[in-house]
Amino acid sequence: MKTWQIILLTVLVTLLIVGAVLYLNKDKFLSDASGSKPLSRYIPDISVIEAGTLLIDYYETTTAIVTEPGSSAANDSFEITLSAHSDTEILLDIYTRAHEEAEEEHRSYFVPLTSLSGAYKIIDQYDMKNWHKAKDTGGTGRYHVCKYFQNGELIRVSSDQMPADGTEAFAELKSFLLALISDKSN
Repeated sequence: MKTWQIILLTVLVTLLIVGAVLYLNKDKFLSDASGSKPLSRYIPDISVIEAGTLLIDYYETTTAIVTEPGSSAANDSFEITLSAHSDTEILLDIYTRAHEEAEEEHRSYFVPLTSLSGAYKIIDQYDMKNWHKAKDTGGTGRYHVCKYFQNGELIRVSSDQMPADGTEAFAELKSFLLALISDKSN
Protein backbone atom coordinates (compact mmCIF):
# COMPACT_ATOMS: atom_id res chain seq x y z
CA MET A 1 0.00 0.00 0.00
CA LYS A 2 1.33 3.41 -0.95
CA THR A 3 1.78 6.24 1.55
CA TRP A 4 -0.99 8.38 0.11
CA GLN A 5 -3.40 5.43 0.35
CA ILE A 6 -2.49 4.87 4.00
CA ILE A 7 -3.03 8.58 4.77
CA LEU A 8 -6.36 8.60 2.95
CA LEU A 9 -7.51 5.43 4.73
CA THR A 10 -6.46 6.89 8.11
CA VAL A 11 -8.37 10.12 7.43
CA LEU A 12 -11.49 8.22 6.33
CA VAL A 13 -11.44 5.93 9.39
CA THR A 14 -10.94 8.95 11.69
CA LEU A 15 -13.87 10.79 10.08
CA LEU A 16 -16.03 7.68 10.41
CA ILE A 17 -15.19 7.33 14.12
CA VAL A 18 -15.76 11.05 14.81
CA GLY A 19 -19.05 10.95 12.90
CA ALA A 20 -20.24 7.92 14.87
CA VAL A 21 -19.33 9.54 18.21
CA LEU A 22 -21.12 12.76 17.23
CA TYR A 23 -24.19 10.87 16.07
CA LEU A 24 -24.40 8.77 19.22
CA ASN A 25 -24.02 11.88 21.38
CA LYS A 26 -25.98 14.33 19.24
CA ASP A 27 -28.10 15.55 22.19
CA LYS A 28 -24.94 16.62 23.98
CA PHE A 29 -23.46 18.46 21.00
CA LEU A 30 -26.45 19.96 19.18
CA SER A 31 -27.79 23.26 20.45
CA ASP A 32 -29.41 26.42 19.18
CA ALA A 33 -27.61 29.76 18.80
CA SER A 34 -28.15 30.65 22.46
CA GLY A 35 -26.26 27.55 23.60
CA SER A 36 -29.39 25.94 25.05
CA LYS A 37 -29.88 22.21 25.11
CA PRO A 38 -32.02 20.84 22.29
CA LEU A 39 -35.76 20.66 22.87
CA SER A 40 -35.65 16.93 22.26
CA ARG A 41 -34.90 16.33 25.92
CA TYR A 42 -38.29 17.84 26.78
CA ILE A 43 -40.18 17.64 23.52
CA PRO A 44 -38.93 14.84 21.28
CA ASP A 45 -40.96 15.86 18.22
CA ILE A 46 -43.06 19.04 18.20
CA SER A 47 -44.80 17.95 14.99
CA VAL A 48 -46.69 15.16 16.83
CA ILE A 49 -47.90 17.43 19.62
CA GLU A 50 -51.42 18.67 19.08
CA ALA A 51 -51.81 22.43 18.53
CA GLY A 52 -52.96 24.08 21.74
CA THR A 53 -51.05 21.70 24.02
CA LEU A 54 -49.65 23.60 26.98
CA LEU A 55 -45.83 23.59 26.95
CA ILE A 56 -44.97 26.16 29.65
CA ASP A 57 -47.20 27.96 32.15
CA TYR A 58 -45.88 30.70 34.44
CA TYR A 59 -48.32 32.04 37.05
CA GLU A 60 -48.05 34.47 39.96
CA THR A 61 -50.47 36.11 42.35
CA THR A 62 -50.37 38.22 45.50
CA THR A 63 -50.85 36.20 48.67
CA ALA A 64 -50.19 38.56 51.56
CA ILE A 65 -52.33 41.68 51.48
CA VAL A 66 -53.40 43.78 54.41
CA THR A 67 -56.54 45.75 53.56
CA GLU A 68 -58.96 48.05 55.27
CA PRO A 69 -62.32 46.50 56.16
CA GLY A 70 -64.72 46.99 53.25
CA SER A 71 -61.97 47.78 50.73
CA SER A 72 -61.27 45.68 47.63
CA ALA A 73 -58.28 43.38 48.10
CA ALA A 74 -55.65 43.61 45.37
CA ASN A 75 -55.15 39.87 44.74
CA ASP A 76 -53.69 40.61 41.32
CA SER A 77 -52.65 37.76 39.06
CA PHE A 78 -50.38 37.37 36.07
CA GLU A 79 -49.97 34.36 33.80
CA ILE A 80 -47.97 33.59 30.67
CA THR A 81 -48.55 30.40 28.72
CA LEU A 82 -46.69 28.92 25.78
CA SER A 83 -48.69 26.44 23.71
CA ALA A 84 -47.89 24.32 20.67
CA HIS A 85 -48.98 25.91 17.41
CA SER A 86 -46.85 24.74 14.47
CA ASP A 87 -43.41 23.35 13.61
CA THR A 88 -41.96 26.88 13.65
CA GLU A 89 -44.10 28.94 16.05
CA ILE A 90 -45.63 28.72 19.49
CA LEU A 91 -48.53 30.70 20.90
CA LEU A 92 -47.69 32.97 23.83
CA ASP A 93 -50.70 34.16 25.84
CA ILE A 94 -50.62 36.71 28.65
CA TYR A 95 -53.44 36.92 31.17
CA THR A 96 -53.59 39.71 33.76
CA ARG A 97 -56.11 40.65 36.41
CA ALA A 98 -55.69 43.81 38.54
CA HIS A 99 -57.70 42.34 41.43
CA GLU A 100 -60.00 39.39 41.97
CA GLU A 101 -63.12 41.31 40.94
CA ALA A 102 -61.58 42.84 37.81
CA GLU A 103 -62.03 41.41 34.33
CA GLU A 104 -59.18 39.35 33.02
CA GLU A 105 -57.15 40.96 30.22
CA HIS A 106 -55.79 38.65 27.54
CA ARG A 107 -53.21 39.21 24.79
CA SER A 108 -51.81 36.65 22.33
CA TYR A 109 -48.59 36.58 20.32
CA PHE A 110 -46.82 34.12 18.06
CA VAL A 111 -43.13 33.62 18.84
CA PRO A 112 -40.50 31.37 17.25
CA LEU A 113 -40.44 27.74 18.40
CA THR A 114 -36.76 28.20 19.23
CA SER A 115 -37.87 30.47 22.11
CA LEU A 116 -38.65 27.33 24.11
CA SER A 117 -34.92 26.53 24.34
CA GLY A 118 -34.28 29.68 26.36
CA ALA A 119 -37.10 28.92 28.77
CA TYR A 120 -35.93 25.34 29.24
CA LYS A 121 -32.39 26.60 29.79
CA ILE A 122 -33.67 28.58 32.82
CA ILE A 123 -35.60 25.53 34.06
CA ASP A 124 -32.36 23.49 33.84
CA GLN A 125 -30.19 26.24 35.32
CA TYR A 126 -32.29 26.29 38.49
CA ASP A 127 -32.76 22.50 38.50
CA MET A 128 -36.53 22.84 38.81
CA LYS A 129 -37.06 19.11 38.32
CA ASN A 130 -35.60 18.59 41.81
CA TRP A 131 -37.49 21.32 43.68
CA HIS A 132 -39.72 18.73 45.32
CA LYS A 133 -36.64 17.86 47.44
CA ALA A 134 -36.17 21.46 48.64
CA LYS A 135 -36.35 22.22 52.35
CA ASP A 136 -36.89 25.98 51.91
CA THR A 137 -40.25 27.53 51.07
CA GLY A 138 -41.50 30.79 49.62
CA GLY A 139 -43.21 33.38 51.75
CA THR A 140 -42.42 36.51 49.74
CA GLY A 141 -46.02 37.73 49.49
CA ARG A 142 -46.22 36.34 45.94
CA TYR A 143 -47.25 32.83 45.02
CA HIS A 144 -45.57 31.40 41.91
CA VAL A 145 -46.22 28.30 39.84
CA CYS A 146 -44.39 26.99 36.80
CA LYS A 147 -45.57 24.02 34.77
CA TYR A 148 -43.48 22.71 31.91
CA PHE A 149 -44.01 19.96 29.36
CA GLN A 150 -41.55 17.10 29.52
CA ASN A 151 -41.97 13.96 27.45
CA GLY A 152 -45.75 13.95 27.42
CA GLU A 153 -46.51 15.23 30.90
CA LEU A 154 -46.63 18.54 32.75
CA ILE A 155 -44.17 18.94 35.60
CA ARG A 156 -45.34 21.44 38.26
CA VAL A 157 -43.17 23.45 40.66
CA SER A 158 -44.29 26.23 42.97
CA SER A 159 -43.14 28.62 45.64
CA ASP A 160 -44.71 26.27 48.20
CA GLN A 161 -41.57 24.17 47.94
CA MET A 162 -38.54 25.78 46.36
CA PRO A 163 -34.84 26.26 47.09
CA ALA A 164 -33.38 29.52 48.38
CA ASP A 165 -32.86 30.83 44.82
CA GLY A 166 -36.41 29.92 43.74
CA THR A 167 -37.68 33.50 43.73
CA GLU A 168 -34.76 34.44 41.49
CA ALA A 169 -35.62 31.55 39.14
CA PHE A 170 -39.24 32.69 38.81
CA ALA A 171 -38.13 36.30 38.19
CA GLU A 172 -35.67 35.23 35.50
CA LEU A 173 -38.24 33.02 33.76
CA LYS A 174 -40.84 35.83 33.80
CA SER A 175 -38.31 38.34 32.47
CA PHE A 176 -37.28 35.97 29.67
CA LEU A 177 -40.88 35.27 28.63
CA LEU A 178 -41.76 38.97 28.60
CA ALA A 179 -38.66 39.75 26.52
CA LEU A 180 -40.04 37.47 23.78
CA ILE A 181 -42.82 39.96 23.10
CA SER A 182 -41.12 43.23 24.10
CA ASP A 183 -40.82 44.34 20.48
CA LYS A 184 -44.29 43.16 19.40
CA SER A 185 -47.51 45.10 19.48
CA ASN A 186 -51.06 43.84 20.16
